[in-house]
Amino acid sequence: MASQQQDVTGLSRDAAHANQTLSPIFDQEKEQNRLATAQKTGEIGRQVSDVLVTQGKLNAQAAQSDPAARAAARAKLVAGGNGSPSEEQISAQVSRTATADYDTGGKYQKVAQAVTAAMQGLAGGNLAQAASGAVSPYVAEIIHSQTTDSATGKVNVETNAMAHAVWGAIAAASGNNSALAGAAGAVSGELLGRWIVRYLIRRKSRTGWRQRRRQVKSGAR
Repeated sequence: MASQQQDVTGLSRDAAHANQTLSPIFDQEKEQNRLATAQKTGEIGRQVSDVLVTQGKLNAQAAQSDPAARAAARAKLVAGGNGSPSEEQISAQVSRTATADYDTGGKYQKVAQAVTAAMQGLAGGNLAQAASGAVSPYVAEIIHSQTTDSATGKVNVETNAMAHAVWGAIAAASGNNSALAGAAGAVSGELLGRWIVRYLIRRKSRTGWRQRRRQVKSGAR
C-alpha cells in the first residue's frame, strides 16, 4: 500500500493563500441582487400592463360619445351579418374596438411584455451597454421571440417594430445620462413606464417604429 501513499512534501502549507486559488462558482450577493432586480422588473411590467388596461377602458368611455367611432362600430357589425344592430350592440362594439390593443393579447400589451422581458434579461447589468452592438443582438432575439406567433411562427411586424422603438428610447436615455447607466433594475420602472406611455398611448413619435417595421418586413430583426 506504500505505493499508493501521496507525496505531500510538495503541497503548500500556506493556509492564508490556499483559499485564494479556489475561485467562487458565483458571487452569491450579486446573483441575489440580479434575481431581485428581475423580480422587481417583472412586477413593474405587470403594473404597466394594468396601466394599459385602464387606458383602454378610458378610451372606450371617450369613444362612446364619438359619432365616428359609433358609425365605425355599426358598419363593422353590419359587415359581420348584423343588419340592424341595436344601440347596446353598437356600444359594446365601440368598447371592443377601443380596448382591443390595450387588453391582454393586444399589441400594446405584447410590446410591454417584450420590453419587460428584455429588461429582465439584463437585470443587474449596465443599461449603457444596452445600446452597444454586443448586447443589441441579445435584446433583438428576446423581442423577436416575444413578438412571434407561436402557432404560425410569424413575426407581428407592428408590435416588433414598436417594441424596438421603446427599447431604443430606453437605451438612448440611459446612454445619455450617466446616473441612469449604472443599473438596469434601478431605472427600468421609471423608463419603461415613461416610454410605454409616450410611444404606445400618446403616440407622439411613430418614426422609429415605422422605420423598424420596414426593416422587419425586409427580413431584419
